[in-house]
Amino acid sequence: MKPQNILLDGDNVKLCDFGFAKQMSASTQFLNSIKGTPLYIAPEIIQKKSYTSKVDVWSLGIILYELATGRPPFYATTVHLLTPKILYEMIKYPSSMSPTLRDLIDYMLKKAPDKRYDW
Repeated sequence: MKPQNILLDGDNVKLCDFGFAKQMSASTQFLNSIKGTPLYIAPEIIQKKSYTSKVDVWSLGIILYELATGRPPFYATTVHLLTPKILYEMIKYPSSMSPTLRDLIDYMLKKAPDKRYDW
């Protein structure tokens, strides 16, 4: 999930994802490409571990942080530099963020999925 996958229409909010859409010919047997936008990928996906819907909780936490601050909590110019930030870096919260919002985002962005909020 990423901001581009959230569609707003008046009072309606819809989620969509065309990230897996690929043009295929009759001779195409397999697709080999990385799926997802690196800024929003949960640690367990980066580590190639099995995962649950908690990866979407992670992505929504990233989006909420970005909505509140105007920037993502983890940022780098390359995926190579971004990966260790997602895996190991602590999130820096602005002092202006409400404690309630910080607590919500903090539990959505727990590195360990078993400690992360669930739907």
